[in-house]
Amino acid sequence: MLLWSLLFLCYSLLFVCTEGCRRSSDSSNKITVKVNNETIPENHRLFCTKNETRSLACLNGGSCFAVYIEDRTVQCACYSKYKGRRCEMIDPEIIFDDKETGQKEVAIGLISGFAASIFLFIVFVIIGCVWFIKQKPPGNQYTATRTN
Repeated sequence: MLLWSLLFLCYSLLFVCTEGCRRSSDSSNKITVKVNNETIPENHRLFCTKNETRSLACLNGGSCFAVYIEDRTVQCACYSKYKGRRCEMIDPEIIFDDKETGQKEVAIGLISGFAASIFLFIVFVIIGCVWFIKQKPPGNQYTATRTN
């Protein structure tokens, strides 16, 4: 029974470790809509002044917004296909197909899972050898008797 619970525990840990290796960060926090001319209560963004808009000069349809935390900070809200301080760069996720990154994630998960299972196999072999040696009865001890 102890062996089955140990196997279940190791399998569970192996599953958790390999699932963690395949996960990537969530990119759902990108701003995909323009900020309008009012304060948005959900995130406290303010509309930029004309001078701030000119000085920041957001590109590719990006919108200027300001946030007041200690100081007034001005940034660009980019559409989902652009990024950078002024929305000047194309997002690389658009250029590279998601299938390529998905295949890489699966390969990494398989490699890490295979390595972890080899490690667990070696650990079980060592535990089995130690257990077998402890269970082995002491060797036959022959006493030599001389017949004269």
